[in-house]
Amino acid sequence: MLPRKDGKGKAETSRPIRMTPVDGGLKLEIKGNDADAEDLVDCEVEGAGEPIVVNCRYIRDALAAAGGGKVTFAPCADNPVGVRLLPDNDRSSFLLMQMRF
Repeated sequence: MLPRKDGKGKAETSRPIRMTPVDGGLKLEIKGNDADAEDLVDCEVEGAGEPIVVNCRYIRDALAAAGGGKVTFAPCADNPVGVRLLPDNDRSSFLLMQMRF
């Protein structure tokens, strides 16, 4: 179980989460002050990309606004820290800025 605060006292919802494409899905990693956690999410992954590190609260908010359908995470062209979240419903898209992990 991850603690509510990280080693610097930041709330759990503001911590970075690293998403790394692997065979069979997406590896999710988050750091805690007493322990780290990881999980493998079964999903469709295209290509072999670099890890994406974003604020887990922003991911949660963007996924909720996307409406629960299929979403695509894609790097922004000519922007090494920007990641686009593209819902399948064509209603909106989101720009997430990467963090340090």
